[in-house]
Amino acid sequence: KKTLEYLQKNVPDINIVKKNYKRINQILEFCEDRFVCRKKNILRYFDEEFNSKNCGEMCDNCLKKQPYKEVDYKEEAVEIINLVQTLKQN
Repeated sequence: KKTLEYLQKNVPDINIVKKNYKRINQILEFCEDRFVCRKKNILRYFDEEFNSKNCGEMCDNCLKKQPYKEVDYKEEAVEIINLVQTLKQN
């Protein structure tokens, strides 16, 4: 948030602000990603294709081989929405 505020105050062109903010978000996504091969992410950043056969399992994510697990939170989401609606009515 501080970075965005800094850019908005110190960079006069809003398009440059948006471009830099997008880059910062891409870097954060790269750092926080625990499942996708780092090489794939780096090549995607430069708009290059990645063939998983060429991976070599050298990055931290590939070495951990942490499986991606999709979790369904629909029931919890419905409960939260119902709770919020109940609180609004009271």
